[in-house]
Amino acid sequence: MIEIVILVALVLLFCSPSILGAGVIGTWIASRGSRADVIANIARTMISQDITLTEIEAALNEEKTEQSKPENNKRGDVLRTLFSWLGGVLIFAGISVYIGMFWNSMGGTMHVLLTLGVGFMLYGLLLAALAENKYPKLILPLTILQAAFQTSGWLVAISEIFPPSGDVRKALLAVFFVMAVQQSLTFLRHRLTILAFLALTFAYGFLEVSLDMVGFSQRTIALLLGASLITISGELEKTAQRSLSAIGFLVGAFWFNGGLFLLISEHASTETSALITGISGFALSYGLQLSKRHPGLVASGYFLSSILIYSGVFELVRHSSLELLFPAVAVGMLYTCTLLRSRALLFTSVISILGFIGYYTDEHFANAVGWPIALVIMGAAFLGIGILTLKVKSKL
Repeated sequence: MIEIVILVALVLLFCSPSILGAGVIGTWIASRGSRADVIANIARTMISQDITLTEIEAALNEEKTEQSKPENNKRGDVLRTLFSWLGGVLIFAGISVYIGMFWNSMGGTMHVLLTLGVGFMLYGLLLAALAENKYPKLILPLTILQAAFQTSGWLVAISEIFPPSGDVRKALLAVFFVMAVQQSLTFLRHRLTILAFLALTFAYGFLEVSLDMVGFSQRTIALLLGASLITISGELEKTAQRSLSAIGFLVGAFWFNGGLFLLISEHASTETSALITGISGFALSYGLQLSKRHPGLVASGYFLSSILIYSGVFELVRHSSLELLFPAVAVGMLYTCTLLRSRALLFTSVISILGFIGYYTDEHFANAVGWPIALVIMGAAFLGIGILTLKVKSKL
């Protein structure tokens, strides 16, 4: 019963009665897309962080200088980045190979030193590099390495110190909490996007394990955390870490719609679950399109959600008197794609119509005397759809 209540609350939050079900989330995201809002957000940020116009001008001049660097300098930057990543990969590989070769012959103390100890050492190097601000190309590899070694190190330390309890969730809960706090505090000091990403990752890991231990089902956890991640991604667009918003929307959409599919499938057929989940994904994609941001996510959302919608409708009407409802839905979606100017939706709509014509022909005309006539009719339909497709594409 609690899952139904949660679902209804989320629907009321994200949906409003509109033609395509874009809902409040679409309007909410779109409201942040105007130029005036962007300027207002910049002004608020400057006031809250005590940033002066002189500092802004200096940063702009530095950016212009960076863009006007000679080609040789740019190539040097690429090579330095490449060597930094290669060095980080080799360090990680070397330590991992050494640990793997001698792990069984080591004691518990060495296990902890070679994992958690190395993680702390890398974290110290990261803090030193951030403080000195002399090695910017090393920051990203160091940040990833320190998080990987500390996470595995804490798990190793817990397994060595405490007797096995048979419930790994307790260890994960402790590790995720410690890492979320550490990475969050580091982010608050240095404001790096990768640190924000790690802090969110560990925080959501902690939340998922916590809800699981409390007794929430996986579908309810997916609905709650997916919806919250979508909301947080919208807020991230107003910050310097706006590059994370696309990842957040993508993961949040999959998470939320996955939970929605599992919930509906327990009370209805798989086909109905696919249809409703597809409509939900379509609504979220339309909401993103209203904001005029993340066009790649919008295209992917329309593509995947329309596939779910078409597969759900087809399986629901297949071998019934309502079979011809499917091409009606596909033609309606074809018209919708002209309004939304979506080539992804155009592609899935055309393929669905042609696929249904092939299915319907084989199902009802394959063994009939009028089969040649049916082939002619199908060929004429292909030509008609091709002409319609060209007209539709010219409008996109």
